Amino acid sequence: MVLEVTSSNYQADLRTKVRAYANAEVPVYVIVDRRHDRLHVLTDPAQDEYATHRVHAPGELVTLPESIGAKVTLDVEAVLTAAGRGPGSEGGLA
Repeated sequence: MVLEVTSSNYQADLRTKVRAYANAEVPVYVIVDRRHDRLHVLTDPAQDEYATHRVHAPGELVTLPESIGAKVTLDVEAVLTAAGRGPGSEGGLA
């Protein structure tokens, strides 16, 4: 599993890195999209993409697939807050 917080170059996280992690068969890729206040959960890698891509908003609880080897539930609001959410906050974690 990989969990990444978007940087100022969030396009790389949402495109280039998706292909790289899918090719490496990373089973779960979680992207904390600070620019749009969303959490992306990508699962089921197949060649250079993920078969499943779900987008979650603040207020949601997200349970990750058990394929990561642990029971993990993420509170989208808490994750975004910890990551320094919102436009203009791409410089680093809060």
